[in-house]
Amino acid sequence: MGFNRASILAALDCDRCSSDMGDHRESGVNLTSPGSAIPVGPPGPIISSGSTTSDSVEALAALYAAERADVQSVLGHSLSMISILVAYSALVGAVWTQKPDVIPEWMTLFLPIPVLAAIGWHSQMNSLVFAHNQPISVLEEKLMSFTPTLTPEQKLWVGANCGRLVTDVPILLAHKRIGMAAASLTAYGAVGAIVAGLTVASVWIPIKDDYNRPLAIAMAVVYSVIVLLIGASYKSTFGINRGVLDSWAQDARDDNLI
Repeated sequence: MGFNRASILAALDCDRCSSDMGDHRESGVNLTSPGSAIPVGPPGPIISSGSTTSDSVEALAALYAAERADVQSVLGHSLSMISILVAYSALVGAVWTQKPDVIPEWMTLFLPIPVLAAIGWHSQMNSLVFAHNQPISVLEEKLMSFTPTLTPEQKLWVGANCGRLVTDVPILLAHKRIGMAAASLTAYGAVGAIVAGLTVASVWIPIKDDYNRPLAIAMAVVYSVIVLLIGASYKSTFGINRGVLDSWAQDARDDNLI
């Protein structure tokens, strides 16, 4: 079952309409006939499941489904980008080692650019996933307030936390799940090794062979700066939490950017 922005807005509007009708019913006014104000009986009991009266399962579920769909789309793009990066690096490495004459010497200095661009794009995708995971966790907490059959222990791992328990390296190392931690480190480390190896080779070989050494040194500096900036982006991403998003959103609101 899919949700779009129109369905979300409709659900939210329905909530507001229901809330308004409820307010009038509590005041003893019948709004079912235009222009009428017929007293009605006392309101029935208000059903509450631990959430505020402005929340409803339908609206929360619609928002939750939209957030999850965004994350799945981003993860798909991220996986495609990593696949392209690995395929490009493998092709360049094979051609460079087997038929070096095919690649002009001057072009070797620019071979890392597509790889670094892919890693930069991946860092943006990673930031999107970390950011969307925060509202997902908030919505999951609200939705779980409507499911009293879940035990407190189950609420700790149902939802987004389930994935973190088997992929987050700090959690895995803290609880000595060495095999899973090694798998995660290998996955990320292999991609990092590919990027680092291709980048270093593309500038080191021209410097070693004394071919266009000034340009090779200049490109080495440029690539180092790019790598540092991408690393800073990843570091900022890992620090995203609800408090950070609150601060960033308020700053953007103060500057009239959102």
